[in-house]
Amino acid sequence: MTRLICVECGQPRLPESDRCSGCGRESISHEEGQAGSASRELAFPSSWPSGILLLVIAGVLAGVVLTSMTVHDHSSHSQVSGEPVAEAVQTAPDLSRETMHFQALNAKTEKFEYASRIADSLNHLGQPALAAAWLEKAWQTDSTDAGLALRIANIWFDAGIKKMAVPYYRSFLNRFPDQANARVDYATALMEAGEVMQAVTELKRVLERNPTHQVANLNLGILNLQIGRPDQALMYFETARKADPVSQAGIRAAEMKSLIKTQTN
Repeated sequence: MTRLICVECGQPRLPESDRCSGCGRESISHEEGQAGSASRELAFPSSWPSGILLLVIAGVLAGVVLTSMTVHDHSSHSQVSGEPVAEAVQTAPDLSRETMHFQALNAKTEKFEYASRIADSLNHLGQPALAAAWLEKAWQTDSTDAGLALRIANIWFDAGIKKMAVPYYRSFLNRFPDQANARVDYATALMEAGEVMQAVTELKRVLERNPTHQVANLNLGILNLQIGRPDQALMYFETARKADPVSQAGIRAAEMKSLIKTQTN
């Protein structure tokens, strides 16, 4: 895959645009080689610290606030809080010309490739919500692409609008049900969407195949704590701690264990 780079400021330019998105000049650009985008979607590291659910405790264990990964499909935009997306739109470059060009394309492959290029440029420019929206245009041309589904989910997740990721994680997991880390992220997205018990179910599915999965155990501990099951929470926290005591998840699990014992003694 290639992208256009402005020779004036070195910033990427949006395809089919006469002006640089960085400096706004009508400058000449050149193509720069760029690796494909499949590495993130299909390469799952052994630990995702960013996927750990954060617990905020005010006073005693009364207030539990979870933050997680999330996604929604294009048909759900009107149902989800639009403030983060609206803010991105206000600061984004004018994409009317790109939109018209996309609509004028006839072949599905051309639409797919064009929308993907626009999304790459927007994501590089710090516009993840708009990037995800353009990837959804590509998704409309090929909703069987599991890698694209995970890519959209991850962008919404990283943008902090995790509820938007739910249907895309679900679509990906329908094709690759054994991808544990994606399922943990899916559970986090479900949690943000208010589907607590479904999130618990998904995390338990992870543990059926990998009982010592650290982040899954940590998140299950937090969820059980939230629904009033401190004994179960302690069990999951201990498993998470033992999996890797010096990792971020292991340290948090140990802290949670200590806090529960302090409050229950």
